[in-house]
Amino acid sequence: MTMPQNTSHSAIPSEILGIIFSYCLPNLLGNPQAQSFRQARGAAPLALLRVCRRWNEVVVSTPVLWTCIAVEQTKQGCAPPLPVLQQWLKRSAACGLSLDVLVHPEYSSEDAAQMLRILLTAYHRWREVRLCIPTSLQHHFALQDDILIVNTTPAPMLESLSITLEAGEFGVISPLGVLDVDDIVERAPRLTRLAWIYEYPMPTFRAAVGWSRLIHITSVAARSLWDCYAFLQACPQLLSCHLMHVDLGWEQDGEAAPLRLSRLQSLRIIAKGVDFQPLLDLLTLPSLRMLELSRLPPQLTAAPAFLPLSQLMLRSAFALEHLVLHNMALDAFELVGLLKLLSESLTELDVFDVCKPITEHVINALTINPEATVPPPEEILCPQLEVIKLRGGVIANDGKLIDMVRSRRHSDANSRVGVLRDIHVEFADGGGFLADHCRDRTGLEELRSEGLRAYIF
Repeated sequence: MTMPQNTSHSAIPSEILGIIFSYCLPNLLGNPQAQSFRQARGAAPLALLRVCRRWNEVVVSTPVLWTCIAVEQTKQGCAPPLPVLQQWLKRSAACGLSLDVLVHPEYSSEDAAQMLRILLTAYHRWREVRLCIPTSLQHHFALQDDILIVNTTPAPMLESLSITLEAGEFGVISPLGVLDVDDIVERAPRLTRLAWIYEYPMPTFRAAVGWSRLIHITSVAARSLWDCYAFLQACPQLLSCHLMHVDLGWEQDGEAAPLRLSRLQSLRIIAKGVDFQPLLDLLTLPSLRMLELSRLPPQLTAAPAFLPLSQLMLRSAFALEHLVLHNMALDAFELVGLLKLLSESLTELDVFDVCKPITEHVINALTINPEATVPPPEEILCPQLEVIKLRGGVIANDGKLIDMVRSRRHSDANSRVGVLRDIHVEFADGGGFLADHCRDRTGLEELRSEGLRAYIF
């Protein structure tokens, strides 16, 4: 058998080598934390430049290798330096860009404003973008003219846009406040992910035609519950919708019709003490897998949530896997009633309520009967639970918790019961119930050696 005379990487065509190198690029937007340029220097494409002369030539001449850019404004200035940033953009040619831009509030300067101007010149090539900009840049009012081009310039490559405006002095509006989100969505035909994270409302929302293309929305802005309904109504293809900082109730601006979202899998709403019932009564969500409803701060007079929640569950008949309920004014019997509606599918439960403590009734309901060798399915509450978080003040006698945990790790019915792997419990103070929970703590320490992640407060 004759072996090839040259089997080194030098025999690989430059085009193929460039494709191979492209798989080394960092996934900037896949990381929830911004990546600094200092970290990027140890990754492609910069690390590849230093291997050998040929690799250097291939990297420099392959535009796709220059499409991922992590930009950070630090105490020392812009990283990478502005000339390097301009060269990077030039080498990317006409390719779509993935940008991760972080400007620290304490270091914002004219360099940061100039950096944004440079990136805005390539707005038509933005593909995946995460911007974290402080309101302190409002001093650079000249930026508004540059930013306004976003409202009128098509973005044919834009698929994902996340804008975080870090608040500074109260009432100070960022220059990005001139953004017209409807115009951005309208002019970005490939946009499917949008995140607007700011303590003030999204500048505009007219439910333009382009919103129907969105499948992932995150909005952390001061909005009403009616605005949440408008978001959902404008985006029938949504897979996930996370709406936070909702601080007004059901201030209806028009007729509210029942709304069925057949594709929605994740719904998260964090509100400031509002009554969720007007919204929940209108929704049918047959594909929902994750539901989080939170009231912050807790209120002693909060509207009961059992009826609208139970009706939503019965109407939707969804196979919910993750349930998060914070300060929803549910007593122990109501909570168990909801869990019975979700019993077969639920894998993660997170309940927090400082106004209505979770009682021993919930712990007992989650405990698998140790006397039944093979309990009937209807006698096992939430058999697939892997994560249980009961916080805000659990009232239970010492030993009840560890009995429940052991029953979900060592049950004879384990062939049909998911093994509990995480338990978070915060016991209530006073009332004679705390008693240091010595048996619970000792038992959890033993189970930690078997892989259980246990946290008790």
